[in-house]
Amino acid sequence: MLERRRALDHTSLCDADCTPAQCGDGVLNLKAGEQCETPGHDTSDCDAGDCTPVVCGDGYANAAAHEECDDGNTLDSDACLSSCVAARCGDQIVWIGAEACDDGNTVDADGCSNRCGISLCLGDCGECGDGVVDPGEACDDGNADDTDGCTAACALSTCGNSLADPGEWCDGGGCCTARCLPRPDGEVCDPYKGSRCNGVSGACATTLPDDLVTYSQLCAP
Repeated sequence: MLERRRALDHTSLCDADCTPAQCGDGVLNLKAGEQCETPGHDTSDCDAGDCTPVVCGDGYANAAAHEECDDGNTLDSDACLSSCVAARCGDQIVWIGAEACDDGNTVDADGCSNRCGISLCLGDCGECGDGVVDPGEACDDGNADDTDGCTAACALSTCGNSLADPGEWCDGGGCCTARCLPRPDGEVCDPYKGSRCNGVSGACATTLPDDLVTYSQLCAP
């Protein structure tokens, strides 16, 4: 009977024990707008912030109710899902501004990496240069360096790709062999101009030597 009287004696400002009404004081005061009461911390059914029942979407993240976040909206494309679960790569929902794609798996070579393209693939996930070897790519080291074994076109560095890769003296040009080695010094590379190889690079020299060799002389029996 005494407890009932105390409950009835509550006011919007004061509990029945003549202490200020305060959420978290362990006393449920409906007149003060409390819909539930906590022992000073969140419970699985009551928010300690305002003594209201736990509701996903109320803008209050209640860890005791297993809410990872609560941003007060129903959007699934931001950092907090409408289910009050934090957005993460692999949840099959694209987090706008942070993920370029999210296919919900850990397969890299399917057009969307297992990092959801964060900071690597900000446009079309699965493109050359995202650091993931996708279908049709021989390699992908995530940079545009053509001299590190994997070209900017996601092709392996090989002799014949017109790029002087590590270990190659040259690659392409009138003075470069099929094995990417320079032709001998003095060998004619352009009989019309009389240009000769210098034995160092694959480029055909543009200067005309004194002993100009004509095409007819070169082809004479």
